[in-house]
Amino acid sequence: MTVGLAVAVVAGGCSVLLGHGSNTSSRGPKIGVVGEHTHSGPVHPNRRATPLEVVSISPAPGSQGVDFTSAITVRFSEPLAPNTAMPRLFPTVPGRWMGDGPEVLVFHPRGNYVPYTTENLLLSGGVQGLLGDNGGLLRKSETARFTIAAGSELRLQQLLAELGYLPVRFVASAPTESAARLTSDLKPTSAHRPTTGTTTTTTTTSATSSTTTTTTSPATTTTTTRPVTTTTKPSKPKPKPTTTTSTTTTTQVPVTTLPAPPPQVKAPPPEKTIVSEPTLASDIPLAPLSGRFTWRFRHTPASLAALWVAGQPNVITTAAVMQFEEAHGLATDGDAGTQVWAALLRAVAHRQVNTAPYGYVYVTTSYPETVNLWVDGSVIFTTPCNTGIPQAPTELGTWPVYARYVTTTMTGKNPNGSHYADPGIPWVSYFHGGDALHGFLRSQYGFPQSLGCVEMPYAAAGTVFPWTPIGTLVTIM
Repeated sequence: MTVGLAVAVVAGGCSVLLGHGSNTSSRGPKIGVVGEHTHSGPVHPNRRATPLEVVSISPAPGSQGVDFTSAITVRFSEPLAPNTAMPRLFPTVPGRWMGDGPEVLVFHPRGNYVPYTTENLLLSGGVQGLLGDNGGLLRKSETARFTIAAGSELRLQQLLAELGYLPVRFVASAPTESAARLTSDLKPTSAHRPTTGTTTTTTTTSATSSTTTTTTSPATTTTTTRPVTTTTKPSKPKPKPTTTTSTTTTTQVPVTTLPAPPPQVKAPPPEKTIVSEPTLASDIPLAPLSGRFTWRFRHTPASLAALWVAGQPNVITTAAVMQFEEAHGLATDGDAGTQVWAALLRAVAHRQVNTAPYGYVYVTTSYPETVNLWVDGSVIFTTPCNTGIPQAPTELGTWPVYARYVTTTMTGKNPNGSHYADPGIPWVSYFHGGDALHGFLRSQYGFPQSLGCVEMPYAAAGTVFPWTPIGTLVTIM
């Protein structure tokens, strides 16, 4: 096939409505082919006629980074019959095939393609395939593939914020407002440093925004609610980092003598999230909107606030993607690929707002070592804990919870080379390699004693566990 460049691009707001002729192999109605080759009745296949050939396809087969609203143009060697079959796209895309001259078909999408999607354009051959005006057949089927452009990190953050998966909210501005204000409202105005007390809170007060919106959101559909204890087995924990001297493996075991958790502490009710986007997924803009992010909560820990960067990949965004994936039955890898974007656009269109509280755990390694559970603007629980000994320290940093177990057996190697196997470890939330938040019996707490994990008394671990679903950020500071 000879490939040329016949480019035609239309805006995402194309007024042509969906025509499903692109998704069927049957003969279609007249396609509006311009020219002198018109008939009062259908054209019948004629194997003796000059065969129909594909001259060019645009975007060119194999193209990467195709624009979200690009038209697809196919040029043929012969004028097309008015009752020819239409090309088909897989995955299907709302839009319509139209003639643009006797030998040209153009697909006008209605709205946007999904980011990262590889579209397959099928041109069917044979007696049920494309047909020339002279009855000539496309001898064999042809498939052309091209890949849609990557999704914008900034737009991803905007949509996640609109659905309530981030500790920030996004407020779109008037069309004339500059997008340069996207990060200006996120600088904390004050920070309170933790002391050695076990009930101390690290907080920061953010500047409040004067921007308001008058859009009223439709009724929302709840996808998640207040966290509850789960026995669902997550993915296998990642290997322990090689920088430590211990290794940990884990398997789930039946719950037999697991201590019951104490009554759950309460958190403030989640605030309402307003979504102002089109109600058709393909119509939702994929280019970043002008506007600003502001903190959702009056008091945000400085350690959490420091992680946020608008428009750039960061662990807060990764954690939010994991939470979204968990809520929508996707693999919780934190990677916003084709499936995530498709599900995200559907969720925005259907107003599937997340109403679960936003939780965050930060562990202070100053004595006494303490686990702090922050939910929706307040520290609602603290407990003494133990982190890793110098030979197997708990690495400083922030990571999202990626695997959880109600109870498990932990095995590995001690710093002296001996092996250990500890069955029945309760309330386990893995966040970094083999490091996890969990319960463990010790005579004392508040100083390094573990092989990298964050150990808590059983009752305390049972209190923290329901508030650490997949995607919850844990900071070791």
